[in-house]
Amino acid sequence: MRVIAEYLQKIDPKSNGAKRDWVAIYDECASVLYQEIDYTKEAANAEKFARNFKNMDYVKVPTICWEYTTPQVLTMEYVPGIKINRIRALDQLGVDRQRLG
Repeated sequence: MRVIAEYLQKIDPKSNGAKRDWVAIYDECASVLYQEIDYTKEAANAEKFARNFKNMDYVKVPTICWEYTTPQVLTMEYVPGIKINRIRALDQLGVDRQRLG
């Protein structure tokens, strides 16, 4: 992908006066992307979310299994549920679909 950024750097006429450093843009996006897909950060954010919503009984955040979580693997407890498109099952449970939405 960096090859594409280098190519854009060569052919972009920058005729509108804006400075675009395509290689720097690519490098920045690649760096941010790899930070975003670090599952240990995702796990920490899930725990923060759980703390923030702990007083709401209708919010369930799966517990993180830290002993099996790495930057490449996120392991959480299994939480059974019903897919939102299974309308009949939701209605049978008495779920208020408008509130759910």
